[in-house]
Amino acid sequence: DHLSGKNVTDRLESAWDRLGDKLAPMDRRTLRLMLSAHLPADGALRVASEVYEDASRSNDDPAARHAAARMAEAHRQLGNPSEAGRCALVAWGFGADAPTLDIDHPNLCLLVYRSARFAGDEETAKAALNSGIEWLCRALPNVPESFRDSFRTRNPVNLELLSYTASM
Repeated sequence: DHLSGKNVTDRLESAWDRLGDKLAPMDRRTLRLMLSAHLPADGALRVASEVYEDASRSNDDPAARHAAARMAEAHRQLGNPSEAGRCALVAWGFGADAPTLDIDHPNLCLLVYRSARFAGDEETAKAALNSGIEWLCRALPNVPESFRDSFRTRNPVNLELLSYTASM
């Protein structure tokens, strides 16, 4: 629904209200991270911070990495460069190829890139950007020919990442 322009926030919040206590910890974190992606920056920061703390206490690095990237993006949107950079560095610090809960690698790289660049951390920004672009370039030959144009131009994350290749 989100990709078709529909607001999914109300449905995600409703799902949390109905199911939150019944879900396994990983599923709770997944639902909260999905919600944080659709909230205004202040709400996204609150939810992602809660997930980060919970995941860190539980040694759930894939969820903590995703939450840190969401926190970085929220801080970027709120105009907090030092916190955006700190959170981007935390997310990237798990390792370029570290597993991440419920976010694809290009999307994670884009969140880290934007936040690190906003904070003036060009080294982390460049590493994240290059990793995201390299992932897309490795994936593209595996995308059926009839879907390649869509893969490059209709997916907003892929489109944005690939747009930076012209300036490299």
